[in-house]
Order: sequence, then C-alpha cells, then structure tokens
Amino acid sequence: MVPLPIVPGVDLVGKVETIDTRTAKQYKLKKGDRVVSLIRWGGNSRYKRMGPQQLVKVPGVVDPAEVACLAETYLAAFQVVHHGQRVGMRYKQHSLAGKSILVLGALSNMGRAVVELANAAGAAIVYATGKGKKTDEIQRVGAKPLSRKMEWLPVLAGKIDLIIDASSSLGGESSDYLKALKDNGAFIFMGATRKEVDIVVSSWSKPIKLVSTSKQTKMENKIHAYDVYASWDNNTEGCKRDLSHLISLLEKGAIKPRVLDRMPLNKVARAHEILDSKRLQGHLVCEPWIKSMQRAVYL
Repeated sequence: MVPLPIVPGVDLVGKVETIDTRTAKQYKLKKGDRVVSLIRWGGNSRYKRMGPQQLVKVPGVVDPAEVACLAETYLAAFQVVHHGQRVGMRYKQHSLAGKSILVLGALSNMGRAVVELANAAGAAIVYATGKGKKTDEIQRVGAKPLSRKMEWLPVLAGKIDLIIDASSSLGGESSDYLKALKDNGAFIFMGATRKEVDIVVSSWSKPIKLVSTSKQTKMENKIHAYDVYASWDNNTEGCKRDLSHLISLLEKGAIKPRVLDRMPLNKVARAHEILDSKRLQGHLVCEPWIKSMQRAVYL
C-alpha cells in the first residue's frame, strides 16, 4: 500500500545534504555528491532520507534531468534486453551482436528506451509492431516496422531471440508471437508479476504450437515477467552496476533520454493529469528547486 499522503516520483537525483563520517567513509560519499536512486514513491520532493546503500554516484558533467530518466525506464529496458546475459558480457560494446529482437509497444517511453539500448548494444536487427500509419515513426525510433496482422510470421518463425512487451498493458497479446521465437528465445512482459502473466497466458484463445519440440521450448520456460522494482529490491547491487553503466553511456552520448519538460513542484499534479490523458513521447521531470516557470515550457 502507498502511504498517505502520497508523494509521487520514482526516479530520484539529488545532492547529499548530510551524512555522518563513518557512513561517508564506508560508502565513499560526501556532502555535495550528486547521486541517483530508484524508489517507489517520494521523488517529487526537495529532501528525502535515503539509505547510502541505495545510492549511485553521478558525475557532474551530465544533465541531472537526463539521469532522472535512467533509474526506472532505462534500467528496466537495459535489464530486459540483456535477459539471461552474464554480467561480464552485458557491458561490452557489442553485447547483443547477432541478436534479433521484437518490441511490442515500441512507441512508449519504455519501448523507445528498449529499442535505443538494443541498437546501442549492437543488436543485429530490432523489429517493432505497429499500425500502418505509425511506420515512419517506428523507423525514426530505430526499429524495423512489422504489421500487427502478422503476415510476416512465416518468414520470421523461429528466428527471434527476444520478444519484449513494453506496453505495460497486459492486454493479452496473441500467442502467435511465440512462434517467432528461437528454441532458446524468451518472451518478456515488462512491469508485470508472474501471476499477472500467467493469467494473460491462460486467456489466450489460440493453442500455442511452438516451432521446436525440444524440452527447452516449453511455454513456461519461454515466458517471463519483469518488474524493475522487484529487481531493485532483490538485487540492488546488480541494479546499481547496471545503472552506473547507463550513466557512463549517457556521459559518452551513446544514449539520449528525451526530456520533454522540467517542472516545479506545484506543477506535478498537472503533469499527472497529462500523463493520464495522453501518451507522451518524452519524460516530464520535476526539478523541485525551480523558481521560474519560464523553463516549464510544456505545462
């Protein structure tokens, strides 16, 4: 349950205001250090009490607003595109060389991050499904468009390494997508629990017929649920390493989160109204110390 009063905001970037000497030495932190973290609520505030083990240091040369886009969206996208990949490999420049990826919901902020990171890691090809009128937009994102009617399935059957549902809708995508997977491929639902995914799978009306008959291709071995908060809670150190790597990619210009607008605290409620009514192609970032509204161009 979310505690009342509710303070929204899950991506947190700030400067260390106070820290005791022993903790500072143990975690190599000091007053004034810029840090980033992922939290379940409370990010849209000027002060937040945090455990030092939850913090990742941020170099001063990067835009804090862009870093704020990494903790939830880009961390989640990075972890799903590197599903099952060992730590030593996932940070290499061409870690996804030869891999084929299909993204469902590629025009959402999460989907765009998935496509961007897959391309940055050298994936052989990134496909994305969409309506015909969205073809040009999908191409601009960096993916090869595929029709939702799936007339391409006979050509791609058994050739896709990874299918990622970044839509977060759990709307019961067709089980036919599974036919596109390789024998050791994976279908990942983002922002979902295993229970939620099992319910969706059980609702599929068509029987699932996989290309291969090997024991490794059993449906339950191919379909996975992913939730970035569960990942953070269960493997904080691994998430912090991934987040540090994302910050280095940002610093090098290998990724470029789109900050649509920056807003003061008194515009957070309005931002949530906008998010409830439309899908934005970019991130709204709260900068709680903004005093002038001239920077909040979108709101």
